[in-house]
Amino acid sequence: LPWDMLGEVNYVGNGGRKLGFIEQYNRFEGDRFGLPNPYTGEHAGNRSTNYLSPWFSSENLRTNSINSSYHGGSVSITKRFSDGIAFSSAFTFGKVLDYGSDKFRSHAGSIFTVSPGNTNLERGNSSFDVPQRWVNSMIWEIPFMRSQQGILGQILGGWQTQFILSLQKGTPFTVQATSGSSRDYNGDGRFNDRPDGPANGYDAYRNVSKQAYID
Repeated sequence: LPWDMLGEVNYVGNGGRKLGFIEQYNRFEGDRFGLPNPYTGEHAGNRSTNYLSPWFSSENLRTNSINSSYHGGSVSITKRFSDGIAFSSAFTFGKVLDYGSDKFRSHAGSIFTVSPGNTNLERGNSSFDVPQRWVNSMIWEIPFMRSQQGILGQILGGWQTQFILSLQKGTPFTVQATSGSSRDYNGDGRFNDRPDGPANGYDAYRNVSKQAYID
């Protein structure tokens, strides 16, 4: 490019395989609604937490079973230092998808899936996903007394100043209901469900049953 400038266009893609994951499988949807155990048929009408296996309570299964992916690109332009000025401007865009940004999913508020065994519901933007970022920097040699000789030129001339500007979009977050039996929307005994408030208001959903929510 002219004026001592360089332009770059890049693509970056990578994936993670067999990442760590923790799940609590000893539960079933509708347990606290009085639905029977899907394997034994027991506890119908019992609204306490009964679990799939009554011999155990919260049993964590740790596996290396999930994946992640990143696709992104960048466009940049750089001017090398000449005529007293140098600058760089780079725009990066991309998306990170995963099933849990860390094994204990501390950013999501719970280490377990919302629906027992349904890992696919957890797939979404990573908690550290920054979709767009723009970084600019510039070095400017102040022309004041730059070419002066003598002691004043040595002291006051040849100074440089640098500017850096960085702009980016924020990271995503997961909204989850707080603890309380009334907020266990799928009745599995875990209070980590996502709010069921639709964007168009509650009126159209006031008569929807708990079973319909599970379905």
